[in-house]
Amino acid sequence: MTLWYLDHYRTEHWLANQESIWTVALDPPAATLVTGGKDGRVKHWRRDGTLLATTPVLDLQGINQVLFSPSGQRVAIATKGGKLVIWNLADQSQQTWQLPIKVPLYTLSMDPQGRYLAAGDEKGTIYLVSLQRPEKIQQRQSAGEIWSLSFHPALPLLASTGSTGTIEVWNFESNRLAYRLSPGAGWLASLEFSANGQFLAAAGESGSVYLWSIHDQNPPSNPRVFRAHQRSIVSLSSES
Repeated sequence: MTLWYLDHYRTEHWLANQESIWTVALDPPAATLVTGGKDGRVKHWRRDGTLLATTPVLDLQGINQVLFSPSGQRVAIATKGGKLVIWNLADQSQQTWQLPIKVPLYTLSMDPQGRYLAAGDEKGTIYLVSLQRPEKIQQRQSAGEIWSLSFHPALPLLASTGSTGTIEVWNFESNRLAYRLSPGAGWLASLEFSANGQFLAAAGESGSVYLWSIHDQNPPSNPRVFRAHQRSIVSLSSES
């Protein structure tokens, strides 16, 4: 594990797992972090490398993604075997959903208020869980694999994209598709609404970043496009 301090341009290193780490997340104050990977466990760490807690093996196939809730008190976990888990750090309890089709979950997103959790899988299914009513799971089917999800910070919109290169923006309150965006430049690996909700950014195979201005729930106009990398982009993030 390597932790890079951007203010001093220094790094810290420690051995976190005996097997590969596939995913890492920092809590909102950046005081602790969680890791997951091939061994099927999730580990909670201080920044200095002190291990605080470890889950039991959640999935023998491994952990694909971890994500802190906005409060930093819970961790959402997506597994390679199609399990969705919420780990409560205060009492170490876990709530698990074994989703109907046991295929890899590739991506997670939680809304800024911590009310909804979304996950996307290999078969193009998007799952939406109300954390206030966890027995209720909405599903939406899309074409291709789902690689990235993002909630709008204020509107009831969830954006998804993946192997098809099309962005679908879903109004999850009405359970209807709000609009589709198709940059037409190969697959898209990552997308994100800005923290102020005014922009949606996406990037992928072409090495370009696509930036749309978002004003309401209507389809935005053509994006601003800029060449960011000579090769494919697999991840992007906007400033909080």
